[in-house]
Amino acid sequence: MKKYKNLRAEILPCWYELGWREDIPALVLKIHKDVVAHPAIEVTPDAPIVKYFQKKFGFKSFVADFNGNFGFDDALINQEKKGNFVEFLITLPQTKWKTDQLCEDCTGSGVDQFRDNEECYRCKGDGKKRKISYRAVEAISASLNIAFIGLSLYERETSSKLPQLMTIILYTERGMSGAALGGDFTPSFYQWLKTEKKTRKLAF
Repeated sequence: MKKYKNLRAEILPCWYELGWREDIPALVLKIHKDVVAHPAIEVTPDAPIVKYFQKKFGFKSFVADFNGNFGFDDALINQEKKGNFVEFLITLPQTKWKTDQLCEDCTGSGVDQFRDNEECYRCKGDGKKRKISYRAVEAISASLNIAFIGLSLYERETSSKLPQLMTIILYTERGMSGAALGGDFTPSFYQWLKTEKKTRKLAF
């Protein structure tokens, strides 16, 4: 009988990482080559969760192959293998664009008459209306949602010498509930939080 691996109690070889690149700026998802070669599940374009997200958010395409770009509308860009990990770049998209129309809140004055003539919050003082679209952000969230589901089901041990620090799950939805984020801390990450002085202000 196969022994169940308890991520919260055991130190397991790393199978994915989520990092940050400040120079772009962008998120970076790294997936170990062993996972890419033997994924836990194969998500097809006709899977219910894929169909749900496409209908809900209007995404045009979906690809579930860690050997190329992954997710909805090429949200996760494959940077090819670097060392033992395949890297995916997730650039932070623009969500607001200035138009030639007048701001509806300040009617073009650039000031908020109801807040002691402070700078208008919506147009940032330039008096122009903004066009807003979160489609690209939603594509990233939904793509990571499906990726993390598949990664959470991976049961093999990779050949990585690095430990898995934490796992992530998220919920993709519009509105306040769309910000739900969770996961598990591993013993390695817990020990790091306890011992690294530079993280104490952030973590505690």
